[in-house]
Amino acid sequence: MLKKTIFIVISLILILSIWFIDHDSFRSVKNRSFAEILPELDCKNVDFEACTVIVPLNNCRFLANQELLIMGYLAKNKHNILEFGMGQGKTTFTMAKNSPSDAKITTINFLKSMSDQVSLDKNNDLKEGGFYTLEHGYLEGAHKRYHFEGTDVAYKINVINADSKRLDLDQKVKFDLIFIDGAHIYSYVKADTEKAFDTLAKGGIIVWDDYNLQTPDVYNYLEELAKSRKLFNIRGTKLVIYKDES
Repeated sequence: MLKKTIFIVISLILILSIWFIDHDSFRSVKNRSFAEILPELDCKNVDFEACTVIVPLNNCRFLANQELLIMGYLAKNKHNILEFGMGQGKTTFTMAKNSPSDAKITTINFLKSMSDQVSLDKNNDLKEGGFYTLEHGYLEGAHKRYHFEGTDVAYKINVINADSKRLDLDQKVKFDLIFIDGAHIYSYVKADTEKAFDTLAKGGIIVWDDYNLQTPDVYNYLEELAKSRKLFNIRGTKLVIYKDES
């Protein structure tokens, strides 16, 4: 009886802890609908199908279809796009299919052969989560053929195989949409984000993927960043969005 009572108490504590952490009142990143975050866009009630967003692949494994729809829609009027973490090239392909014909997409891809370049921050990077996400990233970047190869939009895409933390971007080149889905390690998320803000065009948008408790380094960094930047979690997704209002 005592063991059962202890089990119930511990379970309730865990449930309440998750609720408190995930509840909007206790988070710095506030949860809002897409229409609330970007009311100027002409997509009423987030009816993405009505907006003719093209999602080339339905068997999406790493990014939910709703999130692909959002990225495709955001790319519709963007001419210079930057992506941290190409993976299979699924989001890259979706943005390319929906962006203007003269759009340019620069995507940074990390290969397993570059593993000796990885530099982890012992003070901030979670060892377990860090190494897990590195291996996850290796698997995603290990494809012989990416989804956009041989398609009618491949000409828009420039792939840079590099460690994003060590990569120097030309700050004179500005991007109007930046998608951050690289290494899910605190120091990498921080480095990618700092590069994103340095190269963001006026009125531009930054989107982060995997804001949830399963990727604690991403979650913790964005919670800290939200204390100084206006960040929103798009309701029903793991996406966090920032729009420059200068």
